[in-house]
Amino acid sequence: MTGGPDNLVSLARARKARTRAAQKAEADANALRFGRTRAERAADEARADQAAHRLDAHRRDIVDTPLDRPDTSPAANPPGHPPDRRTS
Repeated sequence: MTGGPDNLVSLARARKARTRAAQKAEADANALRFGRTRAERAADEARADQAAHRLDAHRRDIVDTPLDRPDTSPAANPPGHPPDRRTS
């Protein structure tokens, strides 16, 4: 033996330390990929709100044409007949 009792290494501790180091490296990689500050998240949310507002501002309304409305003229509903119950 070249070393004394000071060089003894617990295999369980070495395995746990190696596992901890691998988990830390994975956590650091995930933090770079997914971690964002509150300000960055708020800025992204504000951009999304602006984009949604801009899209809604450019939306075209449906034109209300006579074909979309029920006919309420007297000729369409002669006396003694129930009114037309079509929905618009």
